[in-house]
Amino acid sequence: MTAQVSNNPGVPLEGLRVLEVGHYIAGPHCTQILSDWGARVVKLERPTGDPGRASGTQINGNGLYFAVQNRGKESLAMDLKSAGGRDAIRRLIRWADVVVSNYSPAALEKLDLAYPTLRELNPAVILIQASGFGSAGEFRDWVAFDSVIQAMSGLVDMTGQPDGPPTIPGYFIADHLAGIYSALAAMGAIIERYRTGEGQCIDVSMLDCLVSIGAYPQAISHVPGGHLTRRGNLPGHSAPIAVYPALDGYVSVCAMTDKMWRKVTEVMGLADLAADRSLDTRVGRRAARERIDGAIIQWTSSRTRQEIASLLQASGVAAGPVNAVGELEADPRVAARMSTTQLECQDGTIIAGAGPAVMTEGMKAGLEAASHRARIPGLGEHSAEILSELGYDSEQISSILAGN
Repeated sequence: MTAQVSNNPGVPLEGLRVLEVGHYIAGPHCTQILSDWGARVVKLERPTGDPGRASGTQINGNGLYFAVQNRGKESLAMDLKSAGGRDAIRRLIRWADVVVSNYSPAALEKLDLAYPTLRELNPAVILIQASGFGSAGEFRDWVAFDSVIQAMSGLVDMTGQPDGPPTIPGYFIADHLAGIYSALAAMGAIIERYRTGEGQCIDVSMLDCLVSIGAYPQAISHVPGGHLTRRGNLPGHSAPIAVYPALDGYVSVCAMTDKMWRKVTEVMGLADLAADRSLDTRVGRRAARERIDGAIIQWTSSRTRQEIASLLQASGVAAGPVNAVGELEADPRVAARMSTTQLECQDGTIIAGAGPAVMTEGMKAGLEAASHRARIPGLGEHSAEILSELGYDSEQISSILAGN
């Protein structure tokens, strides 16, 4: 019998039971979003743990790669192929409202966790299955990581300097986007289940997700003679739209409209450019980009990022500092939105991380009271407790955790 979602307006998914059979980013990011919104997430791990625990930078033995994707979850670690582990998985499927996995389709089948098996055990269960290329078709077994999906989506080809090679962006965009779409799919399936009482399987492809946000360049590529090429820091729509040097780094200025252009000339004191009627249109400014950028660089180079951004924003011009990742916590705009948080590991180690991207007003009000959701589970920390909840006695729990 699956749980009923509560009517608590402050925590929309409170009461929802989620089983994560995932690793690395896409699956864990999906369930972290569901956890942020109030769902209870049990993360099923092999005895050696999610490989993300051992990936990337470590602090006191705690993997940052793992920590930033797994706040607010419970960890159940056991041998998924043992007799006891297989029995426990079946009980977990009956317990769960939603199962989220980014294991390969073949791996799920080997574990007997493909959707037909799940549906037989629990007709109301929802399976969100994320993979590189989808769970069906001739490419379903292709191995995928973020950089490969970025390359195949066209994003890498569009990133970098015009005279340089295609460049992989610094963030794991494909993995996280697949996690976001998976969370969206889970919420939609939950609503559908209220209407029908039935669960379903939703197949999420990382490549599909990244292709979906490239609609504009795709459209241009089908226009005769149209193709968006690498432009570095010059998007190419007009000028001034670029990254400019400041006294203490760089600043992004995006004067997209004619009105913004006039404000730029006022703020920067560019009277000669303001008087040039050929620059009144975006087409004219694009043709005079070098002249415009030269004047702007002369002005920005003698001022700080914050000074430039504040002056331009006060006049209605889009501008902002180019922040290093380590500066985000100190940015008042980030702090005001509670976009960062402190993550507490099992041993007490504190790690800086990102907070929920989207919150209801009730969630914001209860953020401090719900600070336990920023806790990172130790490997198997909740195993005995979860197995006991599933109906196993202490002797059976010891046997299951021993791999029998």
